[in-house]
Amino acid sequence: MVGEFTPLDQRSSRAQPRSPPGGEGGVWGRVAHHAHRCRSSPPVNHGAPPAGPAVAGRIPGMAPITPARALLLLVCGLVCLLTASGALIGALFGGAKAALVAAACAGVAGLLATLLVRRRALAHFAAAQREAGVRGYAEGIAHGVLLHVTAYEAAVFPHTGPTGVTPEERAARRTVAYRMAALEEVPRLVREAAADALAVLDEADRARAEEAVAQLASVVRRQYARP
Repeated sequence: MVGEFTPLDQRSSRAQPRSPPGGEGGVWGRVAHHAHRCRSSPPVNHGAPPAGPAVAGRIPGMAPITPARALLLLVCGLVCLLTASGALIGALFGGAKAALVAAACAGVAGLLATLLVRRRALAHFAAAQREAGVRGYAEGIAHGVLLHVTAYEAAVFPHTGPTGVTPEERAARRTVAYRMAALEEVPRLVREAAADALAVLDEADRARAEEAVAQLASVVRRQYARP
């Protein structure tokens, strides 16, 4: 009937959504709950490694570039280039068979030449490494001589006074300084400057000793100054 009055509680009950078939615990309820969890949960990273700081100048997973590896890559590139060039020249002048023969000849010749160059380059690298090792060892020995000579100087002229260092300690430092200066690996100029400084220190002449030690330090610095 038109104009019929409907109670408020009945209208509110009609406006409420109807529950899915089977109730909240039924099939539709479980499907809706699972969909809500999928929408609210963050995406899961399956099997992917965690993101870490990228190394500057290096692609992740790539082997480091060493001189031997760089030469190997250069050899492969040159051989491929020569083979392709031979094939192209042979195809232009003699067809498919000539291209095959030219490519094979150019590839073999390029491989032999680049392998020879690579072998000489690796030998040069090895010699440079040995020279750097010998130079570094000699430089360390020279600085060791300077260190022990200055330690002997501190024992001869202690800042705490004449009784600041015992005679036994002074003799021990003198022995170590002489042994370091007598090593075969010490360069000749450093050995001579160290001998002069030790002789002046044995005389306990303060002014001459300071000058001799300064001369030794200057010789060591000039001997191994970086270009």
